[in-house]
Amino acid sequence: MFLDSRKGERNFPKDMGTIDSAKVTEITMLPRTKKEVKLFKKDTAWFVSVNDKKSAEVANDRMRGVFSQLNQMVPKSLAATDKNKWKDFEIDDSLAVHVKVMEGSKVAMDIYVGKYSFNQQARSIASYVRLAGDDRVYIVDGFLQASFGQESGSWRNQGIIKSDIGTWAKMSFSYPADSSFSLEKKEKTWTIAGEKTDSAKTMNYLSSIGNLNGTEFADDFDPKFSQPLYKLNILDTLGKTIDITVYGDTSKLILNSSINKASYFDAKKGDIAGRIFVGKSRFN
Repeated sequence: MFLDSRKGERNFPKDMGTIDSAKVTEITMLPRTKKEVKLFKKDTAWFVSVNDKKSAEVANDRMRGVFSQLNQMVPKSLAATDKNKWKDFEIDDSLAVHVKVMEGSKVAMDIYVGKYSFNQQARSIASYVRLAGDDRVYIVDGFLQASFGQESGSWRNQGIIKSDIGTWAKMSFSYPADSSFSLEKKEKTWTIAGEKTDSAKTMNYLSSIGNLNGTEFADDFDPKFSQPLYKLNILDTLGKTIDITVYGDTSKLILNSSINKASYFDAKKGDIAGRIFVGKSRFN
């Protein structure tokens, strides 16, 4: 407990608000770009508004992290007591990230997140925070700008492949013409058409795609007006599958994954298509 030495009493709140994640229905964040980011709950899932017509699901682990951070936001000390110091801590309306947490129509938390500081000796990061309607600025643990100062795209599920490569049994590559082939594990050995592959090259490839994210969304793409160009089916030992499909031509490649069906990605960004869709020679 932090005490005021003159009064023997706490001179600031014990926390920045108490959040019951089961009751929270909406979280809005207004970063420096002044483009509001809105997270909202629908049934048991969380979504982020992409635009007036589109929303996208937010990963459960990301939301668990948000609620954990909000509930662990405990003031360590008082940095300032009046608004004349706000700009020093980037905590005024123009520089801070405004975070508001709603439980239906009730405001559960309303805070402004300012700049952060790094303590080299303790190797810890702290942030400056104030409550809405309160001039005082507090220091709390954590790099909060990184969590709450992002644009809407960073909240979306960017997953393409999230799987344990040790459980994979077969990979079927579908290409135009006669270049399709299958990479299959037989008695712990990867093979193509019954021939053993180079184990080091094969493991290098598998490791490079086992935990893969997209980097840029293609929200305007409609698969109804395009034919698949490449396909990859990954089958594991339990019979579960992941299907990767690429649409387009040499000028534009759009990728979709069965683990993230609602999202389409620009497959040329980060050479995602090139990393996934390889030829037989990659394994020799």
